[in-house]
Amino acid sequence: MKVFVILFFFIVGLGIMFSMGNYNMMLLAQNMNRQLHEFIDSKVQNNTSVPEPPAVFNMTNTTIMNNISIPEPVTVPVKKRYNNWASCARASSNRTQDLFDQLISVRNIFEKHDISHFINFGTLIGLKRHGGMNPFEGDNDVFIEDTIDLQALSNDFEDNGLLLFKYDIWRVCTLSTKSFLNTPPWAGSYVPYTDIYQTTFHPFRDKWTNNWIYSKKWEIKKQGFADTYMYVPSFAKELLEHKYGKGWKNNIPSKKKYDK
Repeated sequence: MKVFVILFFFIVGLGIMFSMGNYNMMLLAQNMNRQLHEFIDSKVQNNTSVPEPPAVFNMTNTTIMNNISIPEPVTVPVKKRYNNWASCARASSNRTQDLFDQLISVRNIFEKHDISHFINFGTLIGLKRHGGMNPFEGDNDVFIEDTIDLQALSNDFEDNGLLLFKYDIWRVCTLSTKSFLNTPPWAGSYVPYTDIYQTTFHPFRDKWTNNWIYSKKWEIKKQGFADTYMYVPSFAKELLEHKYGKGWKNNIPSKKKYDK
């Protein structure tokens, strides 16, 4: 009984302390708390039973513990992919073949997800002038619409041995098993990579060549490319002439881009 009396005065003392802000009251409450602990200690030393607090406050009570709902752990998916060009693989002894393999994989992924796309720039020149890969190019150029969420396809690219990363625009390279690049793929030794440009299709806007706009009706067509096929725009001639001039077909570089 004495325990509850002391506890009562202790609580009253605390109430007075907080309501009046009186420093002396705080000392009084501390003194009551000390006396309470001394009383309990004396009961323990004399083997005198001390009343248990009400069950509602006893967190060891099995009934209460059984009614506590503990949420299941949440499994957060771990991203497999790397996120920068440092994990791009160097070229093999056949760089053109490396680029060709990349281009086929990119095409297959876009076809799988019904994403309209077409080759452009140096890659389109390769089809029109060489019937396939451009032996003077160090990269591939592919256009898709700017409404496509490319990042959502990261796992698809990785499943095909490719790394999707963003550096100004989205780009793809062959995924290495280790990180070793100190400079971007288009610098130094020119690691094989594919540029993926995103823009509007209707009308077509080339934001990378003086913001050129082609407003006429056009479509994407399948055309032979080496021993397979690629997708090209029906206005390919106009596009290449705007980008490289009317003599683009005969304007063959004196050396390969990656020999710079």
